[in-house]
Amino acid sequence: RTGRYVPADTMAALSDPATLRALLLDFSSRTLQLEATVAAQQPKVEAMDRLSGAKGALCLRDAAKALQVRQTDLIQWLQRHGWIHKREGTSWKAYHQRIEQGVLTHRVVTRGTGGDERIYDQVLVTPKGVARLAELLAKEPA
Repeated sequence: RTGRYVPADTMAALSDPATLRALLLDFSSRTLQLEATVAAQQPKVEAMDRLSGAKGALCLRDAAKALQVRQTDLIQWLQRHGWIHKREGTSWKAYHQRIEQGVLTHRVVTRGTGGDERIYDQVLVTPKGVARLAELLAKEPA
């Protein structure tokens, strides 16, 4: 039960103006609250749709900017929640499961010139991953 007043005799309730007024006010109040909630969430929903439908993937720095969090906080969160890992002296790697889910990917990056070139993998967050992270980070306490 929701705690709303429901008279035992429906026909008697339909004949009672006070009961009808109370039910109508309750319904109107709930409808207005739901409409306000939908209106408040609409920009977030549209942003999530844009993020999840975007092309290309973002490096961790750009993903942090898109999510409006510090890069170090994002990296710590990703590591703590099993999205990325790192061995001593290597770059961040995405867990295979996250690549299969389509939320992370890698690209090969070359740095340096001539004989000093260094090749490494760079973790990228896909648009689907950014949308999922936005959802998950919103649920985390500040």
